[in-house]
Amino acid sequence: MNRNPILKTKRDYKVDSVRVNGATSDIIKAWFRKLDLPEVKAIKPSNRWNIDEAGIMEGQGVNGLVVGSKNRRFVQKKQPGSRVWTSFIEAISALGLPPPPCHI
Repeated sequence: MNRNPILKTKRDYKVDSVRVNGATSDIIKAWFRKLDLPEVKAIKPSNRWNIDEAGIMEGQGVNGLVVGSKNRRFVQKKQPGSRVWTSFIEAISALGLPPPPCHI
């Protein structure tokens, strides 16, 4: 690291391998083409929802360090997709209304 000052240790964040492998430019471009369909544009704001999911991976520590560029805040680390997750989901409609709380 002394010979390469562009590198320094960083905290990594885990990204599921299915998510990494599924985020190809062809898949993403196809998704945005679907948003231009008249049927999608005709959906009323009261029926449009933004949903975000976050989760906790059971049995996974968060205190590891990896080496990466000092110009980046985080370094991505691919991991196997065979871990158990507890997920939290939040949603809000295009009108700014939340759904009622529930368990899934």
